[in-house]
Amino acid sequence: TYFSEDLARHVIIQVAEALVYLHEKLGIVHRDLKPENIFYKAIKLVPNSGFHLRKSDNPQTKKDEGKFTINYGGGGIGVVKIGDFGLSKQIQLDVTDLKTPCGTVGYTAPEIVKDQRYSKEVDVWALGCVLYILLCGFPPFFNDNIDELTRAVAKGKFEFLSPWWDEISSDAKNCVSKLLTVDPKERYTI
Repeated sequence: TYFSEDLARHVIIQVAEALVYLHEKLGIVHRDLKPENIFYKAIKLVPNSGFHLRKSDNPQTKKDEGKFTINYGGGGIGVVKIGDFGLSKQIQLDVTDLKTPCGTVGYTAPEIVKDQRYSKEVDVWALGCVLYILLCGFPPFFNDNIDELTRAVAKGKFEFLSPWWDEISSDAKNCVSKLLTVDPKERYTI
């Protein structure tokens, strides 16, 4: 369904650290970051005696993700890694020279769907999409009609829907908003 803010932070920090390495050390843009391409080492689930459901939860589907331990994990999730580099591209550092449209539309940055030149900032956008999903359990951009989905992504049009986002901190919402900023120059950097 979704992760607690602690567990979402645990996952996102590790993915962000991997992106720093890819972008700054290797000059690689992943271009297809999404939950299906994030893998983890399983750890033992330790029940959480303080577990409580959100108002939006279905008690039949939302289960206790267990006790969270800083620098170790929770919810059965330990060390996190990025996989599937089939669409990745090595670029010169600090150069916006990519033009090939690729990736999964629901996670693809506006500059890609608008057929503009782009660079490593597209991975930051995708990180925002992943964080959104981790926090509420569904993507920020979804539509069965690919043209409508593409338009929504191009405009960066998403919402923090009630009741799913009602109990999520304003700091987490702010982080998602800064990652999902349409202008790559205004978007958070990795």
